[in-house]
Amino acid sequence: ANYILMKARLILSLSALILAPCSTYAAIDYQSQVRPILRSNCYKCHGGPRAKKDFRMDKEDTLKEHIGPGKYIVPGKPDESLVIKLISLPESDSDRMPPPNRGAHLERADITTLKQWILEGALLEPGDTPPVPVVAEAPPTDEPMVDKEALHTWKSKTGKEIKAYFVRVEGSNLVLRSEAGAEKPFPGTLFAQESIDLAKKLATQ
Repeated sequence: ANYILMKARLILSLSALILAPCSTYAAIDYQSQVRPILRSNCYKCHGGPRAKKDFRMDKEDTLKEHIGPGKYIVPGKPDESLVIKLISLPESDSDRMPPPNRGAHLERADITTLKQWILEGALLEPGDTPPVPVVAEAPPTDEPMVDKEALHTWKSKTGKEIKAYFVRVEGSNLVLRSEAGAEKPFPGTLFAQESIDLAKKLATQ
């Protein structure tokens, strides 16, 4: 009886490990994860109509004006985003944000969250469309067909992998289905180029 119980527990543990990667790709949510960080550390200087540098962050419509190529926040490119550059400066640097004399301090985990949010497209609301589309043009007709019903391996820009079935492309999101049958949309900016190319092929077959 003990052997059977131990075997059952082992199977459950393996199942958890197999299904766990899907949760790893839960997109950063602006309202519940990013906005609280900005509220605690940035609104004092960058809130209200007199926001410094005209960079108002406490309203989505004004924040959105500063999201895009060459702006404070560059979707998909945290290392090119001025916001990330400023908050990553040494505390001794006078340009570091937030200023130490303001009583705010960004933890390393906060900076990681902001970087991941930008990497995923800097979306302000669920369902927003990142500026980098998943689907562009149809693949050349002489390319071999890909099995649309197969279990594919999807890779992120950071090298992580999950196994899931292709469902569809929805705007700039890629909808995948886990082996357990759960469907979930993922921002296209999350994936490595080879997975984006795979999505293009599957979406146009």
